[in-house]
Amino acid sequence: MRPATVGEPRPGGRDPCELRQEQGDAAVRDLVARRTPLIEFVLKTTLAGYDLATVEGRVAAIEKAAPWVAEIKDRALRDGYATRLAFMVGNIDEAEVVARVRRLTGEGGERPRARARMAQRSPDDIAIAVEREAVKAALQSPELAGPSFDAVPASAYTDPDYAAVAAAVAGAGGAAAAQVTGAAWLDEVAAHSPRESARAMLTALAVEPMRSVGEGDAMYVNAVLARLQEMATVRRVAALKGKLQRMNPVEAPEEYTKVFGQLVALEAQARSLRERALGGLTP
Repeated sequence: MRPATVGEPRPGGRDPCELRQEQGDAAVRDLVARRTPLIEFVLKTTLAGYDLATVEGRVAAIEKAAPWVAEIKDRALRDGYATRLAFMVGNIDEAEVVARVRRLTGEGGERPRARARMAQRSPDDIAIAVEREAVKAALQSPELAGPSFDAVPASAYTDPDYAAVAAAVAGAGGAAAAQVTGAAWLDEVAAHSPRESARAMLTALAVEPMRSVGEGDAMYVNAVLARLQEMATVRRVAALKGKLQRMNPVEAPEEYTKVFGQLVALEAQARSLRERALGGLTP
């Protein structure tokens, strides 16, 4: 007998939603463990109860859905569905979800490495470095940072202090509208920074040398800001992909087409920004 799939009769004529209401989460776990093709439906049903546009919603959704995936006996399928879960939630690291599921199965320990590897920077490390260079550019050379810096909202920053600096620059009128530079500009930005830790780092950021100096300053600043915009756009792409995965194109064709169009446009924008960034950034 082949496994039941979404749309086929369930034991007793109930789908996973009804089964959960009548017999609780344990019954759904048993169903998932016996019929892995149903996991897609279970995941979509579970995620529908959370606001995946927020960090809190995504974390809570992963915490709720990961145990369903952990019930799958076949390790390859389990890892595959863990990756699938990360994609459906959107804007979350696949490796973190896979690791979370493995911990639930008791496989959370690290495997021994065959040989030592050089430490690699994570995407978060890269994001922090770019954000730091961007706020330095806005403080040291607002005339170069200009509209490109102002186009990225403070909410797009991953570091709260750099986000606070960006918000303070916006509060001071934006880099493009700066009428002064140097200490006078720093004072204007500081006056709009309520976050104490951000104010404390303003002076350091204002005097710390940029990674590129000399004739290439303008090109480097343009590349940094293009990279900053690209990273923010990529995060929006990930969120839209997750939203698209949770939509039914048959039930809501117009909304699905609208979101898909937005996704295509954002992906094109990300590619364009990436090409701009390649002109002046080192890995």
